[in-house]
Amino acid sequence: MLTLSPTLPEQTDQTAETDVASAPTTNAEFLNAIFSGLAEPQRPFVLGFAGKPKDRKAWGGEAWRADKSHTDNAALNWYFSLAAYQPDDEGYHRREKDCAAVYGVMLDDLGTKALPLDRLDACPPSYVIETSEGNFQAGYLFTGPVTDFASIKDLNQSMVEAGLCDPGAKSPTTRYGRLPDFTPS
Repeated sequence: MLTLSPTLPEQTDQTAETDVASAPTTNAEFLNAIFSGLAEPQRPFVLGFAGKPKDRKAWGGEAWRADKSHTDNAALNWYFSLAAYQPDDEGYHRREKDCAAVYGVMLDDLGTKALPLDRLDACPPSYVIETSEGNFQAGYLFTGPVTDFASIKDLNQSMVEAGLCDPGAKSPTTRYGRLPDFTPS
C-alpha cells in the first residue's frame, strides 16, 4: 500500500481529501518524483531480489538511472536509497564516503518496532508504504538535496530516540527503504 501526501494538500469544494490522482503508481514514477532534477552524475541506489536475503553481500544494489529503470518487476522485493552517490574511478558505491546528497529521511517499522503510524497525524509524511501487515515505512522528503550530513544524522538519531523509527535504523546516508510496488514477504 502506498499513500502519498503532496507538499501542499489540495482541497475540493466537496471534501478535504488530498488529491492523489497524480500520485506515482509505479516504482519508476515514484523514483522519478523523488529524484527529479538529480544532478549528473549522481545516482540513488536500487535493489531488487526474490525473498529475504540472509547474506549481507546481497544488499549491494546498483546505481539507478531514470532512462534505464527496471524496478517495475513486481515479482521482486524492491528497495531504494533516499541518498544519491557520486561515482569514483571504479564506479558507483552505496557508501557514506560517496554520498553526494540526501533527499529525505525515512521512519522504519512504524507499528511494530516503533510508535504507531497514527502518531504522525500532526506532521503527515510525504509517503507511507505498508511493508507487511501493520508495519509501515514513512518518508519525509526535503524540498531539495541536502549535503549537511551531520544534521541529517542528528535528525535521524532524534527520530530513533523519540521512538519514531526502528533503533537499528542508523545510517541515513546509506539506508535502504521499500519501493511501493513489491512482493510482500
